[in-house]
Parts: sequence; C-alpha cells; structure tokens
Amino acid sequence: MRQKAVEQFGFDFAEVAKRSQLPFAGYDEGNISLDEYLDWVVFHEQRSFWREAITAFILAQSQPYPEMCGISAVAPGALSPQGSRGHQ
Repeated sequence: MRQKAVEQFGFDFAEVAKRSQLPFAGYDEGNISLDEYLDWVVFHEQRSFWREAITAFILAQSQPYPEMCGISAVAPGALSPQGSRGHQ
C-alpha cells in the first residue's frame, strides 16, 4: 500500500518507510490514532494534498481478513476448555 500511496501522492518511498517504522506498531496495536500516525509519517512537512485525501486513500485500501470474519459467529462455550458444553 505504501508504494501505491507514494505513486498517487508523490512523496519519497524511502523516507516514508523509514519514518513509519517507529509509529506503525503503535498504530497497529491501537495505541495511536491514524491522525497521529500521519502526523509523524506524512505531515511532518507541508504537503500538496489534504489529510482527508490520504485518509480516504488508506481506508479504501483496507481489506478484511477472511479468517477473522467468522470469529464472532462462534457459539458461546465452543471455545471453553470443556468443549461445546460450556461450564458445568
């Protein structure tokens, strides 16, 4: 996705890759917001595009992990140590 963003918005790939190393884990773990991440990685200098444009681009690239989609559909107790019977 970074390469696509570089091509669309015209910033330096190496710089973005370097600047994203530190804050990405915090963003990925939910410790910092997308705006905070973008402040550090992209908007540390003036840009020719708006924050909303790159935010929309990032959100448009997001795809669900199919293996995660069914987790909430698991029956109550199915994952308990007692199996599908739940607590006794």
